[in-house]
Amino acid sequence: MNKTFSESVEEKAAERTKNVSGRIIVGFSGGADSTVLMTVMSKLFGRESIVAVHVNHMLRGADADSDERFCHDFCEARNIKFISRRIDVKAMCGGKAFEETARNVRYNVFSEISEAEGAKYIALAHTQSDNLETVLFNLFRGSGLAGMRGIPESRPCGSATVIRPLIDCTRSEILGYTKENALEFVTDKTNADTHYTRNFIRANIVPQIKALFPQAEGAVGSMSDAAALDFDFIGRCADDFIFENAVGNKLPAEKLRAIHPSLRRRVISVL
Repeated sequence: MNKTFSESVEEKAAERTKNVSGRIIVGFSGGADSTVLMTVMSKLFGRESIVAVHVNHMLRGADADSDERFCHDFCEARNIKFISRRIDVKAMCGGKAFEETARNVRYNVFSEISEAEGAKYIALAHTQSDNLETVLFNLFRGSGLAGMRGIPESRPCGSATVIRPLIDCTRSEILGYTKENALEFVTDKTNADTHYTRNFIRANIVPQIKALFPQAEGAVGSMSDAAALDFDFIGRCADDFIFENAVGNKLPAEKLRAIHPSLRRRVISVL
């Protein structure tokens, strides 16, 4: 018997968070992904254990303010603690590098609030579909093994750890979950602007890939997991090599020449 979208998403999220406990910050933009994440985390950990955090970047005028109100009302109706921050990203970045600045702002806010709330984890709503787009983006830019790792399952953020409970879920599963649970969500109109590289990949390249390879998201997700393991292993070997052979910040040239090129490259990048 086939699982419902709700069963599939919740089981995958439970597996990814099986070692998570305590207070959890949940990034909440109001979009489909984060709305599903809020719902799932509330079910898995209880609404008293989560704190929804919304960052209004003040880039989309009335639309951004409307999204913030939606998130506030969503949490208020479910008795979930809600914290929002309004930060003028455009003023901060001087009209350039909007996406990078906005991203850095969000992580700074998450880190600050997690410390204030005593939360060890920050849950973000990246999905398997996001990972596919990220890997393609990195591939076309000529990335090596580091970029093929895609979006990591977890990473440090200040004194907390970022986790991604939905990283094994596709966008189709997320939308299926919203329908099964009658969840309303907001849509960022800028997501349809294909002047942004990621949006172009999502709108024009991914559909053609999936027409040929319907399981592309899962296949790339497995590849990313394998690449992450390889990247970590080579990194540990590089650390061991440096520890055993370095004199200050210098290494004997003959020993560098004797090791595998992959390891040599990592050693040089670390020094």
